[in-house]
Amino acid sequence: GPAGDERHQAQPTSFPMAVSARVRAPLRRAAARRGPVACRAAQQAMNVTKPNLVNNLDGKTTRNIDGTVYTIAVEGEDVVVTDRLGATYPAEVRKDGVITADLAAPEGGAVMSLDNLTTEQMLAFTGFGAPAEVINGRAAMLGFVFAAAGELATGKTVLGQMFSFGGLFWMHVVLAAAVFGTVGPLAAGKVKMDRLLPDEAATYPDGLMPTFWTAKAEAINGKAAQVGIAILIIQELVAGHATL
Repeated sequence: GPAGDERHQAQPTSFPMAVSARVRAPLRRAAARRGPVACRAAQQAMNVTKPNLVNNLDGKTTRNIDGTVYTIAVEGEDVVVTDRLGATYPAEVRKDGVITADLAAPEGGAVMSLDNLTTEQMLAFTGFGAPAEVINGRAAMLGFVFAAAGELATGKTVLGQMFSFGGLFWMHVVLAAAVFGTVGPLAAGKVKMDRLLPDEAATYPDGLMPTFWTAKAEAINGKAAQVGIAILIIQELVAGHATL
């Protein structure tokens, strides 16, 4: 009858709405579950509780998190987390008393300068650490260009240029440019120690740098330049004359 026809016509409209509601409900529950997890992911547990810090550790202690030493201290009702460079990180106390901090978002603090470099950090520039590798690579790239230009201009070998007055002068200019170009931002107080050297694992999703102008490309080119200079010197010693 007419009533049955009306009920039959109403069913197609209510069916998609019911299905849509059943589909949206699990999505909302999943989003609700993901939200707090994403929020908590930025907070790193500092492996100490506030009661333990106050009652047993005189309100101050240090913790090594992924190779970086952080200082955790209680100041009044607040907990302050800082690193060796003086940067401060947002900290909070969980319900179970564990202190956490957002180590990816420093709020500020002292900028590393040459005046407060530790012995370990200074030795990294003169040993076999990443700073020495970066500086040597940059010096080798500049040196290779200067050596090639010098050979073309004077006909002298690389060693002949190095032990001449002009060559010795320009060799020191190249080394100084590589060193001060690397540590200059640190000496000027513009960057912290952990930002001084390029990160080979860094990505640039916004296209700020082309794919061939990266820290990894610089490291490869620096090593190639060092090997290239060594081969050029050996070849010229064997041949007895300039290669270019």
